[in-house]
Amino acid sequence: MPSFGIKAQVDRLAGVCKNTVRGIVTLVSRCHAEGGQEQISEEGTAARRGDT
Repeated sequence: MPSFGIKAQVDRLAGVCKNTVRGIVTLVSRCHAEGGQEQISEEGTAARRGDT
């Protein structure tokens, strides 16, 4: 399986966000980059344009 983008190491839990209307809980982690290289992808470009 190919590897893309930046390899990240998770440091710790930074926060928890809760959307009670939609019933969604999001865990937010603090990370740091360990290696790799930034790359532009079709998915990232579409998200930036708002095409998702």
